[in-house]
Formats: sequence, C-alpha cells, structure tokens
Amino acid sequence: MRWIHRYVLYLGVGAAGLGLVGGVAAQAPVRPVDGLQRELAPAGHVQRFTYVHQGRTVLVMDFHVDGSLSALRCDRQSRVPQDVEPCGHNGAAGEVTLRDASGRATGQLRHRAGQLLFQSVLDGQGRTLRTEEVREGRRIKRVFYPSGQPRSEADFIDRHPGESPGREGVAREWAEGGQLTQETLWILGRERVVRQWYLNGQLKMQQTIEWRGRHQMRLTESYWESGRPAAVNTERNGRMLGWQKYFDESGVLRREEEHGERGALLRRKRYGADGALEQDEQLLLEGERV
Repeated sequence: MRWIHRYVLYLGVGAAGLGLVGGVAAQAPVRPVDGLQRELAPAGHVQRFTYVHQGRTVLVMDFHVDGSLSALRCDRQSRVPQDVEPCGHNGAAGEVTLRDASGRATGQLRHRAGQLLFQSVLDGQGRTLRTEEVREGRRIKRVFYPSGQPRSEADFIDRHPGESPGREGVAREWAEGGQLTQETLWILGRERVVRQWYLNGQLKMQQTIEWRGRHQMRLTESYWESGRPAAVNTERNGRMLGWQKYFDESGVLRREEEHGERGALLRRKRYGADGALEQDEQLLLEGERV
C-alpha cells in the first residue's frame, strides 16, 4: 500500500493570490484533499481510514486497538485492502458487528459491493433500538420499544434523497402492546391517506387528501371509541371549507357549521338529542351589517 502525503507551500503570494477584497482576505471554502488519509492513535495503531474522492468523503473506517470496527461507511468500489471483506467487495455479503471501546456490540452492518443492505443500532443491554434495510428496491426503517415490540416502520421505494417524485410507500406506528395506532400512505411525495386507531382496534380517524392543482383538499372522518361517527370535516389548504358535521356519542348529529373562503365561519346549526333542529344562526363577517 502506498500512503499519499501532500504538502502545499505558498511562496510570494500577493493580495490577488489571497483573494483580498478591499484589503480583507476572502476565505475560500477548504476542500478536502483527494486520496487516502489515515489517523494514528496515541498508542500508535491506525484508528481511522478515510478516503476522499472529488472532495467528498466516500469511505470511513474507525478501528479499536484490537482491530475491531467502531464505525464503517463503505464506497461502491474498494479503496483499501481493509475494506474488501467488511464492505462486501469480494462477491459475498460483508457482515460486521460494530463495538465500543469496552468491546460491547453497538450495532450490525451488512454490505454487498459497498451498498448498505442492513444496519441496526443496539442499546447498552444489547437490545435493538432501530434497523434499516434495503430489499427488493425498498428501504425499510424500523424503531423498537425496549420490549422488542415495533414502535414505527417506514417502508418506502428506495430513491436517492431529493430524487423526484419523492417518497412513496407506507409509514406505520404501534402502541407498545402491539396495536397499530397510525398508518400513512404516501404517493408521489405527498400524503394521500392517514388512518388512526384506538387501542381497542376501533378506527379513530381517517383522512383522505387530494390535490387539485396547487390546492390541498382534506376530508377527515372521526369516530368515537364505540365506532359511531364523531365528526366529518373538510379543509382546503389547512382551513375549514364548506359544511362541518359533529355528532354526539350516540351518533346523533348535534351541530353543523359552514365555513367560507379563508376559513370564515358563516353559519351554525344546532340539533337536539332527537335530531330536531333547535337553532339556525347566520354569522356576520367583520364589516358586514344586519
């Protein structure tokens, strides 16, 4: 292996060379030097390899004195002989257990040809806190309770961050007892359906989101824990629009409210426990007269 050392010596550099503007030095961003860099621990062993390509750090390997790894970031091609096996550049999947200075396992990694296939983060007792895996074109991230029960999961098409058309897939959340409490469906980078459940498994809320040009239309149907309807609300761009309906716990419609442009409340109707209309009031907007 040939180590690369670079030294830069500036001789006779004037104001123009330093980029002086009005007598003040303009500091250009410092770009990392391309190539392999290594750092030595005070004891003399190599504690870090980094490889920079076109100004970007593409490989990081942090070592303990016994040679075990505490951190690993792989590149799509091998940069040093030490990354061949752990990064899966030898044709097989590279399996690595990360450890802290005491030797305790802190996580696990699996790569093939430098591509991350799986990683996990462990707590001080060796329990899995979270995982991330890439499988069949999807990236799946999970978070767990200390009991081992799943807490949340995001299952999306694996795309590069910022790549159009955005996230697409399903995100879920659970109570510690295992009950699914929320599910969100994403399509083309936007929320389309959101559902929530009570701990007894009864549907609590369902939202359906549509996009009409630049306007977001949201229909929210809420339910009591008994399963009876609690409310039906419509929104445009986060503001109430049109008639909103509210029900009591027996499922009887007790109130209706009409909202106009910009969310202004225009009209309110109240109903009795038997469903009969008791009050119908027209509300004045600011500046209006009777």
